[in-house]
Amino acid sequence: RYRKQLLEHLQTEWPNERPHSALLMLAALLHDTGKTAVGGEGEYEARSAAIANECATRLRLSNGEVARLVVVLQNHRLPLDLEDTSPLSIYRFWKRLGEAGIDVCLLALADFLGTYGVNLGQKDWLFVVERVRVLLEAWYEKHDILVSPPSLVDGNVLMTTLALKPGPIIGELLERIHEAQVTGEVKAQEDALLLARSVLESRR
Repeated sequence: RYRKQLLEHLQTEWPNERPHSALLMLAALLHDTGKTAVGGEGEYEARSAAIANECATRLRLSNGEVARLVVVLQNHRLPLDLEDTSPLSIYRFWKRLGEAGIDVCLLALADFLGTYGVNLGQKDWLFVVERVRVLLEAWYEKHDILVSPPSLVDGNVLMTTLALKPGPIIGELLERIHEAQVTGEVKAQEDALLLARSVLESRR
């Protein structure tokens, strides 16, 4: 369904004309290296990412490539570990990963296939494919709804309307409003301001 978009994504180039597909192949090669290093499953994603960081640095990859590689390996199981595919879960997935989420989805599929091989159950595979399809649908077809909804208010409006001073609370309120837009709780600026007031009152 998203073959064209995914091919364009894989064909993008990093510095020195290195194709993005090569970076994703490197991610696939290194994604489980942390398992034996820590002797268990618990923290292997973080360890794999650390090993990949070291390898990428020795290969003289760009800072952008190293950063992408680390994010992908740290989160390569996230599509399968999501509790559900509700609008809020989808929003938080892309909020956390951005464009790297595309790579995470592809690596999750490859990892699942590689893990089960000939023992792959059709029902399990279809579940994984559907999970990834829903995530990619949000990115490619519902971006303004589930990934990056348009801002109804900004920090200045919140500070002026609610008599707030600059600080972390502004970012927290804006994020709460964005999440409420995704779930349909907030649809207009008035709704956004009402929600912000409600959040502030609940903290008093």
